[in-house]
Amino acid sequence: MSENLLDAHTFSLDWQGNIYTVATITQHMSHTTKLIVATLNRKVFCLELSMSHCARPCGCVVVPQTQELQFTYIPSGAEIISIDAFNRSKVGDDFVIGVTIIKSAESGSPGQYLNIYSDWDSVIDCRQFELENLAQSCFSLPLEFIPYQLTHCEVEELTVWLLGGSDRKVHIYSEHMYQEVEPGELLLCPPSMSSPPSLSSLHLPPPSPPVCHPLLGPTQVFHDLLSNGLTSSTHLPQSSTHDMATTVCVADIGLTGQHRLVVGTYGQELLVYRQVEGEDGGAEW
Repeated sequence: MSENLLDAHTFSLDWQGNIYTVATITQHMSHTTKLIVATLNRKVFCLELSMSHCARPCGCVVVPQTQELQFTYIPSGAEIISIDAFNRSKVGDDFVIGVTIIKSAESGSPGQYLNIYSDWDSVIDCRQFELENLAQSCFSLPLEFIPYQLTHCEVEELTVWLLGGSDRKVHIYSEHMYQEVEPGELLLCPPSMSSPPSLSSLHLPPPSPPVCHPLLGPTQVFHDLLSNGLTSSTHLPQSSTHDMATTVCVADIGLTGQHRLVVGTYGQELLVYRQVEGEDGGAEW
């Protein structure tokens, strides 16, 4: 698998981020995915690799592009903790970007916030989507806990934010009113979902089972969440042999139509898992 992965380009950043400060967006009718990368010193960049035709034998060349985005409501002295994005539209470009920040005492109002950015005017006026316009329209939601990973999932045509916190809970926010809701109100999962173990990352890739990896120990895949909550899980073999797992995603990396679980570790190893039928007829990884 590793021999098929090519190092296309390396983007240099003037400051470090963390494992939660990367998001992706893919515009409608486009085959190009853009990376949204945030750094701890409040800078946000859009990174993209585009194809340009040339006279080479292959007929094209990869062109790297970098654009700095100026997000409002991120004051001096604040740190960006996590970022995520999704498209609310099935037929166009109506992106929403969520950014969690921690304000220091230097800013005059210390605290934690979830900033939600969207560009309603582009949808109403049928204007072309521009990331610069989206970054200027913000709704800021105060938090009573230290935010960790920010992600999202779809529940019956509704996209909700999922935010892990220092209170050992996964907080759910509805995109309609941008207020915290109870899990039972969305039929997403039973109340036990609000008290998971200490997590370093959580991934809910519909229709796949949810995946989380604790701060210490092997990565777990939970089964039949609606019926069992967090009581039925399977450990991914060798997922704790390369130091702590820091991130996970679901992708068709072989372009075969079959999804794989990709686990990234602090030991700089990518572990790829697929589901197979076990000896007892059940599923194994």
